Amino acid sequence: MAYPLFHDVKYYLGIERNEDDYVLATFVEQSIKMFESLTGRIFAVSNPTSKTFVAGSRDFFTNKKLFFFDDICRIDSLTIGGESVSSTNFRLPNETPYPFLELKASSPLFFQNYSVSVDPTEIVVNGLWGYSTECPADVFSAIIRLSAWKYHQKDTGADYDRPVIFQDKIATPIGVPNDVMDVVLLYRKML
Repeated sequence: MAYPLFHDVKYYLGIERNEDDYVLATFVEQSIKMFESLTGRIFAVSNPTSKTFVAGSRDFFTNKKLFFFDDICRIDSLTIGGESVSSTNFRLPNETPYPFLELKASSPLFFQNYSVSVDPTEIVVNGLWGYSTECPADVFSAIIRLSAWKYHQKDTGADYDRPVIFQDKIATPIGVPNDVMDVVLLYRKML
């Protein structure tokens, strides 16, 4: 399951007309970006990319273990110092996103280069850098809910984008819906 589309929000809201399609599509896009920003994660990733690490950096706990501070849910290739490393030489945890990659004790390879006369070794990890290949169902629903909430706010936003006084009472802007925030808190990345 990918991220929701504006059709999903239209169905959720029971809208049959087409004149608000662009607005709905914009709100869905904004809601996805907002959810990713609030959680610090990318969901439903499909395009492989590479990240380069340098031996001796804070990402290495030992000379055999590389910690990932960004989510990665699939590793396609690993190179150390320009040489490809077979998947038989490293292991991954059982669940994604992977928090680390560890070279097997039997492997002759190391992440750290302790030479002071040679440039630090570059480690390149290619794969799907994100939380998962599929958008979790609760995240999908939360994005739809947030998009629908934004859609309903479009007509009343002028009144509630700052504190307003009504009959000697102050009405403050409404925040992100609590049910959406509950899902955000489940997936928020802690560093």
